[in-house]
Amino acid sequence: MSIIENLSNRFIIDACNPPASLQEIEEFKQFSNIELPTDYLRFIQEQSEVQMSVKNEIVENDIYLRFWDIMGCMELNPAYKIQKYLSSESLAIGDNGGSDALVYMHGNEGFGLYRAAFSNLTLDDAVKIAPTLSDLLLSGVGIDKLIE
Repeated sequence: MSIIENLSNRFIIDACNPPASLQEIEEFKQFSNIELPTDYLRFIQEQSEVQMSVKNEIVENDIYLRFWDIMGCMELNPAYKIQKYLSSESLAIGDNGGSDALVYMHGNEGFGLYRAAFSNLTLDDAVKIAPTLSDLLLSGVGIDKLIE
C-alpha cells in the first residue's frame, strides 16, 4: 500500500524529491544500526526529502515535518551524534523544522518512532509518537504528541 497516496487528511505534502534508488537503500541499510522498518522502506521508495504540514486542531499554526533523504540521514545522524546520545540502536529520519528530531529507536516504550529534542537527546526525554510510520501517516496515531 502506498503511504504517500493514502496519507491521513491531516497531512499535506508541501515538497518532495524523487524516491531513493535501490543502491542508495542498500547503502543505507549498511549504514543503519537498526533494521529499517518495512513501511519506512516503502515510504523512501515512493518519495524522498518529504516536507509536509500537519493540520493541527490544538493550536492555531500547522505543524511542519520533514523526512530526510538518505544522504541527509547518513550525514545528520553522525553530525547530531544521535547514536551516542540516544542509543546505538537509533536512527533519526527527520525533524520538525526546528528543535526536534524524528527518530526510530528502542525507547522506554519499546520500538517505534520518537520525538527527541536536539538540545536534550536522552532516552528519558524522548517521546514515543507512534509504533510505526504507517500508524502516524495513515491513521494519525501520535499527531497530538508532535505538539506536546
